[in-house]
Amino acid sequence: MLNDADRQLAAKLDDFLREHQRDGAEAVVMLATADGQQQNLPYFLVRALHNLITLLAQGEDVALVPVHKELTTYEAAALLNVSRPFLIKLLDEGIIPSTKVGTHRRVRLRDVLEYRRRRSEKNKRLLDEIVPTSPTPSPVVVLDANVLVPLSLRDLLFRALEKGLYRLQISRHIWDEVIRNLVH
Repeated sequence: MLNDADRQLAAKLDDFLREHQRDGAEAVVMLATADGQQQNLPYFLVRALHNLITLLAQGEDVALVPVHKELTTYEAAALLNVSRPFLIKLLDEGIIPSTKVGTHRRVRLRDVLEYRRRRSEKNKRLLDEIVPTSPTPSPVVVLDANVLVPLSLRDLLFRALEKGLYRLQISRHIWDEVIRNLVH
């Protein structure tokens, strides 16, 4: 966990990188040592570094994990924001590959992330199919915090909002509850 001083430093770096981004252009970021040696960072590392700095500036704890890492079923379920029994069903059906270590199952992080990506794409496709072709007035919808916390449901609801299927009305109280649940 970062202390306040480190979090403020991360926030300054985040602001600096945002200010020096050029609309989609691959900005050149250079590392320099005290003895004058310099090295340009490739753009993919600049993006990764900026993502890391943004999370740290927001007070998030961050872990860098190789995608070949194996997760327990508890860790995989938590990452997908689903119940462990639901994850076990996905494993039993072969939707997500798994291996057994003794009596315990292990799931590769890469496979969990791939399932999450496929699920997100499927939600997007389904939403694209139900978008009305004729302009109709969008209803006003109040979303409670409990539907905004699960990642897949939140993703689907915000995609529907972007498509204009409804107009969002949310109170400050509900939004604060969402933030509390996502942060803790």
